[in-house]
Amino acid sequence: MTKKILALQGKADSGKTETIVLVLEELLTMASGVPEVRRGNKRKGNLKPEVLYAILKIHGVLVGISSQGDHANHIRRYVTILVDRGCKVIVCATRSRSSSSSVTALKDIASESKPRFTIEWVEKPSDIRNQAAGNRKSCDQLVSMVLDAVGKRR
Repeated sequence: MTKKILALQGKADSGKTETIVLVLEELLTMASGVPEVRRGNKRKGNLKPEVLYAILKIHGVLVGISSQGDHANHIRRYVTILVDRGCKVIVCATRSRSSSSSVTALKDIASESKPRFTIEWVEKPSDIRNQAAGNRKSCDQLVSMVLDAVGKRR
């Protein structure tokens, strides 16, 4: 199986974290065994806590999730945990600029892993007028990509 990182790219406050939380909630309904979920602090407003990292098994494959992607040190800390724990598919967030430190950190982790991870970039729309719908659309896209990667259909 090809190891994959599905990276949700977007500007600050575009809904990346909320989208990743939605992905986790949906994938938890399909997981077998006991998933490990580490959440961060509550966020402002009625937003659900961020996902520091989560590890779950779907169709026999370890899937890792982290919403921490705005800063390189977060990528290094949490995505490295997922790699070290044997996740074959990882869903995470990064900034949108290809030159950002979080994107560079993710590329470094992917290329230094043995065997290497391939990265599939998913652009997060930043339409503030209908952010909830954009989050749902991005969530559905990522969940479909995870299921394809693990060989499971909806």
